[in-house]
Amino acid sequence: MSNSPIENLELISAFVSEGIEMLDDIEPQLVELSSDDSMVDEETIHCIFRLFHTLKGTSGFFGFDVIKTVTHDAENLLDLFRKGKATLCIHHTDVLMKTCDFIRKILLYLESNPDDSQFLEESHDVKRVIAETIGDLTSNSNEPKANETEAAKTSRASKSAGSTVKAANKAESISESISENGGEIQIILPDDLISDNRGELPHESDSNLNNADLSTLDTAETDKSSKILHHEPKTSLDPGNDLLASFHQEAHELLDDVEQSILSIDADGITPELVARAFRGLHSFKGNCGFFGYDSMQNISHAMESVLQEVKEERANLSKTLNSRILETIDMLRGTLAELSVGGSGNIPDLDERIALFDLRKLNFEEGQTNKLIQENRKDHEELENLSDKADHPAARAADNQSRQAAYRKQDIRVDVTKLDSLINLIGELVLAEAMVVKNPDLDGLNLVNFDRASSHLAKVVRDLQDVAMSIRMVPIAGTFRKMIRLVHDLSNKAGKKVELIRIGEDTEVDKTVAELVSDPLVHIVRNAIDHGVESEDQRAQAGKTEPARVWMEAKHEGSEVWIIIRDNGRGLSKEKIFAKAVERGLVSTNSELSEKDIYKLIFEPGFSTAQKITDVSGRGVGMDVVKKNTERLGGKVDVFSTEGKGTVFILKIPLTLAIIDGMLIQTGTAKYIIPTMNIKESLRPRETDITTTSDGTEVIRIRKGLIPILRLYRLHNVKPRFQDLEKGILVVVENDGKEFALFIDTIIGQQQTVVKGLGTYINQIRGVSGCSILGDGSVCLILDVDGLLRIYQSL
Repeated sequence: MSNSPIENLELISAFVSEGIEMLDDIEPQLVELSSDDSMVDEETIHCIFRLFHTLKGTSGFFGFDVIKTVTHDAENLLDLFRKGKATLCIHHTDVLMKTCDFIRKILLYLESNPDDSQFLEESHDVKRVIAETIGDLTSNSNEPKANETEAAKTSRASKSAGSTVKAANKAESISESISENGGEIQIILPDDLISDNRGELPHESDSNLNNADLSTLDTAETDKSSKILHHEPKTSLDPGNDLLASFHQEAHELLDDVEQSILSIDADGITPELVARAFRGLHSFKGNCGFFGYDSMQNISHAMESVLQEVKEERANLSKTLNSRILETIDMLRGTLAELSVGGSGNIPDLDERIALFDLRKLNFEEGQTNKLIQENRKDHEELENLSDKADHPAARAADNQSRQAAYRKQDIRVDVTKLDSLINLIGELVLAEAMVVKNPDLDGLNLVNFDRASSHLAKVVRDLQDVAMSIRMVPIAGTFRKMIRLVHDLSNKAGKKVELIRIGEDTEVDKTVAELVSDPLVHIVRNAIDHGVESEDQRAQAGKTEPARVWMEAKHEGSEVWIIIRDNGRGLSKEKIFAKAVERGLVSTNSELSEKDIYKLIFEPGFSTAQKITDVSGRGVGMDVVKKNTERLGGKVDVFSTEGKGTVFILKIPLTLAIIDGMLIQTGTAKYIIPTMNIKESLRPRETDITTTSDGTEVIRIRKGLIPILRLYRLHNVKPRFQDLEKGILVVVENDGKEFALFIDTIIGQQQTVVKGLGTYINQIRGVSGCSILGDGSVCLILDVDGLLRIYQSL
């Protein structure tokens, strides 16, 4: 690679990211294959094979030979299942998953050290296991027939010659048209492409040849000729030249246009307009490649163009197989362009074989034979295997055309997360600036109709911009959920239990930071569920429970929060054991009266565990502490519900966004505060008759037959209030974790969007405060933490 070190690191970073995504896609499919008692899904095997194949190709391009050789061996193993030469079992999926683990380990290392050679010795063990597995599978298989390779070569030669004749016919037609208008054709080739044996295009009359003639076609026999001129290549340009940059940009745009046309045909049916659009795109792409001397790309695009010409003139049908071959070739061309951009040659391996894939006569024969064999219930399995291998392999991307195309398109544009964070911060500043303009105290008392109209429009635009910016950071939770598939598989096998993971709401979108930080809590909850919550097979049978045990993982939006719910149908939590352990550790006294919810919350205390046996999976009392702390870092909370003998439910309630919140601006004395809207139930001016003082001095207010305690905010922060009589001020009833209390304040200023700013380390211990914000007049106000206020009240 000829790029600068910085450019190389950026490319390697993109490779690592894509490689990890591929492994994240492979592992769940391997788990599904190992857990499926029915017939193995061939399409799933094809998909896994393609992902390994892609990973092998990209690692080879970057020179990561260890990954390349390991993935190549994995390909060989998968090829046996793909071609029906062996039957897949759990042992084989375990081998492949361990291979994924090894590759992932290398990829994570490559993030900071762009060299995989130190894993060479370790790779020998991985390769040995794969080789032994392949050896076991092939030890009883028959040797391949010796004449198969030669037959394949003959077939390829015939296809190549057939393509040559078709190209000659097309060239002849163009030649005649140009000659009629007094023109001539000049074939301009660079030095390295002009051979000593300069041939001429065959005449149309020579096209009626049989297969034997095709293999020995003498291109010198023709009555029409074209001049071949010696010419210096036009592409002797610096790689950074604007002309080449324009070529690359236009090439990608043309391929995108062709791809979109083919996908539209595949989804909605063929129309002349879509075929013409795809044809024009390929024609332009071919011409551009020819101008720059990229003959391999020119020839393969010409083959596709010729097929579309036949379709356009209604002499051929655009089948799904043909669509898939075009899509795969477009992906291959994109890869070739990427290689060119870093100094590659632009040559396409196995070019003749790829061109032959677009021979319509052979394609129609293969499709007809395949359909016939399927209808005859695959009477001749060996013949179908050969045909399917030829017909299906080039159509690699057709299997998951709709879902996977959409998924990969979302990953086309990669933006550094720090840039997104900067964008969000700037938009936060914009929200503040807008508030400073609209609520500027200098405007008080002025009648500014046009200003009010403009400021209203500004507020709308800022809000829309904020929503769009926030949506950029939103990602589906599916990626996080899919990681749990492998975890459940490994843990259940290790524990000797049968556990099924059911995922619900995977398309629910959350902030990227939320998706990353919530992963660890989910891991710990799932580990505990399988290790302690789910009973053994015998215990489940005695309890009358069916196999397998189930763990449900669900995500959904609830108001301004996203809820992630994890539940199992295991043995549930024992309140007695939890309480006894808490007493033993001195967390509560023996005569403490705790509600069921408060007892369950004890499991989040650091080091708390009721496990009788510590395993390498759980039992040390660390996991639940991590769950609580990570969730609180996200501004969320955890609820636990359990029924002994039936199972446990964990609900992680997390704000949708962490940067900007909706809040109510209040005032006590000269101090201003913001209460998150999500915590506010209602506000009211109390009547003296509704206020009561209990025997211990606690002030409460009666609201709808319920008594709610009152917390005077000015006392908490030593602020001199405007009002001390409750009936003169306002009570704001807030709720957190099912508990309610009323904050006594002087007045409510209004509701507004608030940009959350962190507190400095020297003041971050202020009780009941989660952050601060800047108001429109430039003053600073504190954002109240309702959960913290509740804890303060309980400690009074």
